[in-house]
Amino acid sequence: MKRVIAFGVFLILISFSFVSASVEVSEGSVVISEYKVGEVLQGALNIKISEESVDEELRFVLGGEETKISVKDFLDVYEVEDLYGCNPTGCEDDFKVDGAAGDSKTFSLSSSVNRSIGFVLNGEGVEILDNGFSFDVSSDVGSSCSSQLSIDVSSDEDVDWENDKSLTAQSCDPERTSECYDEGSFDSWFLIGEEPYCERIVLGKGPAFQVKALMKKADDADFAGNPLVAKIYGEDKIEKGNCELSEPSTGGSVGSCIIDYVSKTDEEQFVCVSTKAGANNEGYSLKARETGEFCGFLGDPGQVSQDGGDYAISVSAKKYDAIGEFSFDDDVMEAQTGSPLDAEANDYITNRYGDDCPDAGCIIPFVFSGVVQEVTIDDVELKYKNAATNQVIKNDVYFLESTPAILNMEDFVSLDISDNGIELPSVPGDYMFELYFGGEKLLEEEITLAEADTTSIDQIHPRSVPATVKTKFIVFVDSEFNLSELSFEWDFGGVPLETSEPFVEATLSTLGEEEVGVKVYKGFEEIASSSFMISVGSPKEAVGETITEYKTRLSDLNSQKAALPDSYQVYLEEVASISQIESRVNEIESQYLALSVSDDTEDSVYVGMMNDLLDERVPRSIRPSSISDVRFLYEFNDLNLDDFSLLFGQAYSESQEEEYRGAIFNWFVNNVDVMIKHKTYSVYYDDVRDGFVSEFELSVEPNSGLSGEGYLVIERDREEVVFENGIVPASQSGVVGVSVDLSQSQTIKFSIEEEVDSFSLPMYFAPSFSILSIGGGNVPSSDQGLGFWSKFLIGLILVLVVVFILYYFLQEWYKKNYEKSLFKNKNDLYNLLNFIKNSKSKKMSDSQIVDKLSKAKWKRGQINYALKVYSGKRVGMWEIPLFKGRNKKKMEREMAKRRKVARI
Repeated sequence: MKRVIAFGVFLILISFSFVSASVEVSEGSVVISEYKVGEVLQGALNIKISEESVDEELRFVLGGEETKISVKDFLDVYEVEDLYGCNPTGCEDDFKVDGAAGDSKTFSLSSSVNRSIGFVLNGEGVEILDNGFSFDVSSDVGSSCSSQLSIDVSSDEDVDWENDKSLTAQSCDPERTSECYDEGSFDSWFLIGEEPYCERIVLGKGPAFQVKALMKKADDADFAGNPLVAKIYGEDKIEKGNCELSEPSTGGSVGSCIIDYVSKTDEEQFVCVSTKAGANNEGYSLKARETGEFCGFLGDPGQVSQDGGDYAISVSAKKYDAIGEFSFDDDVMEAQTGSPLDAEANDYITNRYGDDCPDAGCIIPFVFSGVVQEVTIDDVELKYKNAATNQVIKNDVYFLESTPAILNMEDFVSLDISDNGIELPSVPGDYMFELYFGGEKLLEEEITLAEADTTSIDQIHPRSVPATVKTKFIVFVDSEFNLSELSFEWDFGGVPLETSEPFVEATLSTLGEEEVGVKVYKGFEEIASSSFMISVGSPKEAVGETITEYKTRLSDLNSQKAALPDSYQVYLEEVASISQIESRVNEIESQYLALSVSDDTEDSVYVGMMNDLLDERVPRSIRPSSISDVRFLYEFNDLNLDDFSLLFGQAYSESQEEEYRGAIFNWFVNNVDVMIKHKTYSVYYDDVRDGFVSEFELSVEPNSGLSGEGYLVIERDREEVVFENGIVPASQSGVVGVSVDLSQSQTIKFSIEEEVDSFSLPMYFAPSFSILSIGGGNVPSSDQGLGFWSKFLIGLILVLVVVFILYYFLQEWYKKNYEKSLFKNKNDLYNLLNFIKNSKSKKMSDSQIVDKLSKAKWKRGQINYALKVYSGKRVGMWEIPLFKGRNKKKMEREMAKRRKVARI
């Protein structure tokens, strides 16, 4: 029997924790099983990855389709510091030598084939000497308009060198200008001085650039010393090169020169024109404009951030010359990166190896890429020192083979799967989700995909507006989404406006009909669009139409207000004073009627009147904004026993406070059924709503046979809570309470002057503390009285008396031990009840709840007990305790695990 039990426990454990050689998913992992089309996979993945390649993939399989994500990319989404570590540090590719060393290496490249070569150092405390690293590179590639060869030192995916040889007589791309450039729009001449005129231009890639500027000189201008200069500043706003511009004519001509600068980026850079420092700046001007859209400015790019002009400056890239042969050394590297080759190599060794080389040596990689060609590396000279010698000279070069970095996590980490945006199928139905690593299945879950939430645009308001008046347009969306998830794009005559709220302010100027378009987005996905014809009328007509509409609204509002209880009407006036709004609209109407009889009244008067009307914010309606009917449950850990002591004189021992809380909660769920009908009333405007009162109606149904008093406590100040039906509450600072007769059903109705739901309002229910069983058992049930049984058994034979006594003792055992045997920790029962309550609010059936809890390893007896308690049903005393005879510490460990899973 012990072997059978052990084998069963083993099967249970392996069914919930799947392990591969390098990836583990623990029992804390849960995948949500119900979705709507368009949602992404959700859940918690408790995962640990040990000594695994960063390129290995997790495979998320759904309905025969799979999504592959490398383990590194999957983890990087979470941006958690120290989530994992890599070898080598930084998670870049590692390298190992591929074949024997040689004093030269020749290899072929193409647009799809790169090649890595490298150099190996040995010893501890290694350091390359100054000017101690160089090698020759030769290529058979010819001239080209695109870069033929790139070299990435240390394989960090950042190109350090590209061909710097150019054919200055040949240009490739057409001249490049700024986005604002318009040749016919330059109508001014700006005097050129030492402070540069700069234009933002995307230069593109090139080995050198010809700068052109449309300039002119005065008749007496002196060009001695070539006073005009062009400069290029990189995207980092640091000068990259300069040249002397040719002399312009007196009538205006293009001055030009060539800057030797290797651009390796397609980002925006800066091309500037100025005079040399100290040069005579009299008599030279640059063609420009000072109105319109600007892409230029006056001043150093590192100091100016706002554009204020546009200048006639253009640039063109020169053609790349054939590479031929060159020496790759400190000077060549520093010319393009600002750092010499030996410094770059030493930094790499320090960061990668910590200056101490492993047995295989410190490998410095160089990645070559480019077009079709044959490249040769030779004449290597590598001088370095280590702890054993002041100088080591090597002439060897190796081919290298790259290997992915190894990733490792110290411990399990729970991650939100939804952050990775794994898409679900587009067709509703039932699917099996499976998670794999390699060929190993890590997790599976049946999921159900329902139809997506629908969204449509009902209308926009207003549909009739006055010309030249800034108007607030509101879009009304019939959507199952929360508005906070949506964004909007408006189109007024081809001018798009984006908003995160369902309204926008705009001014329409042309009389007649104008089309306004609206698109609704959830994230980056367009989920609805529509267009509406807006009537743009004269301000006078718009004022009259608006007054008519407002008066209709006010008539409806007064009817809706009259239907509210008197106290609610007082609350309403504090949020939206209907009477004051009505008075102000009537006042504006009187002014309008007096002015409209005259044709001499200017439109500006009606515009001001329209603005006054729009400022009034007349509501559209008064109605309930939320209605619910739920079972009353509370979190007993938040229950404050002092409230019952202060309000109703209930005494308790502070040393047994936790026992009192547990006993009160157990008494409540077993003896009293309380339902809450909740309603919030709101004022609805065109764009928002304001809740002004929340109404609560508690129906208290005690079990038959109860007697005495119970107590309802609400954590609110007395002046905030208004009770109906003559109820006079007890109160202290910050709390009110009501006594309840437990011998009969009772209804308690009250209101609070604000928007608050039944889950957010702290309320607690307790009996008289004197009936609680503290320290010796659970709360007595409602079946304490034996009067009925006594009358029924009078006259029966002795054996029936014995049966009755046996039943009585079994019942007492059940009351004192059964629930305790199911739930050693009282929090477990609460957690189950809270889970059931939340599931019921999501319209889940009992069978779905049982399935969820069973997968989380709750026992069937525990689930059934909690379901019956939640439903107010009596639990049969003949149910068998599930933990009888089990090891207490083992049971507590299992319960702790179950609580963790349930809370996820």
